[in-house]
Amino acid sequence: MRLLALGALSAILMTACGGDDSSPPPGNGGGNNGGTIQAPVTLAVADGQAISGTNITVPTGTSTLNAEMLGVLPVGSGGSAQNTGDRIQRGATGQVLMFGRGLSGSVTVTISGPSDIQVSNVVTRTASDGTQGVSFDVVVDPSAALGARTVFLQSGTTQLTSFTGGLEVIP
Repeated sequence: MRLLALGALSAILMTACGGDDSSPPPGNGGGNNGGTIQAPVTLAVADGQAISGTNITVPTGTSTLNAEMLGVLPVGSGGSAQNTGDRIQRGATGQVLMFGRGLSGSVTVTISGPSDIQVSNVVTRTASDGTQGVSFDVVVDPSAALGARTVFLQSGTTQLTSFTGGLEVIP
């Protein structure tokens, strides 16, 4: 008798919790209301073209900026830049030199992370091989956060390039 009562109670609990056999198997259901996986859709787009029914934007044209090399040197001296980036110590003052297509002193320079690196004196430079570039002075706070920073260069509202992780703050 006890087993029968426990079995009846178990059946009631399973039904109340949705545990009967009518539940869909795991992995079905969800975001597309039917459990079927939709095939990917390929969209062909052109510069500035409006696309409806999907969440993408294709900007007109291509960026004319491309940061390719970065180097750190003493302020006012000559030097070089590498495609691997460079390091600067906490508390140091230096000059960052960057080269790549479309770079000039008219760009706005931003460095990722906390605001513990101050940027000033953005100037157009030209490498010995004719590559366009830019240099700017930096002052690193003595307690600056350690680690790699990304340097962003922006011209106007649509042209943006970055040197990801190219400036590393070291002790």
